[in-house]
Amino acid sequence: MSLHDRYYEPPDDDAEEFAERVAFKMKYGNNPYTEENILEAIADEALNPHIQALATLLASGDKLAAGTVLSSALFTYWEKRTEREVEEDPSGE
Repeated sequence: MSLHDRYYEPPDDDAEEFAERVAFKMKYGNNPYTEENILEAIADEALNPHIQALATLLASGDKLAAGTVLSSALFTYWEKRTEREVEEDPSGE
């Protein structure tokens, strides 16, 4: 047995469990596309960094790109928020 083998620790499966918990919570509680959660993201000023880009895209008539920016911003906000919530509650309750 080499010295390397003595100190080897297999990687945790915690990352996979964490990702599953985040995905579950986003699907059943923190869905970024419900009206309530969209309003909450707006109230938390999560869209402020994207307002100029949205205004420019809407002014140019590119509604598809504006929708993509909005959807991405909402998803990113709720994903990060859900990750924080899961980290703060390791029991999963």
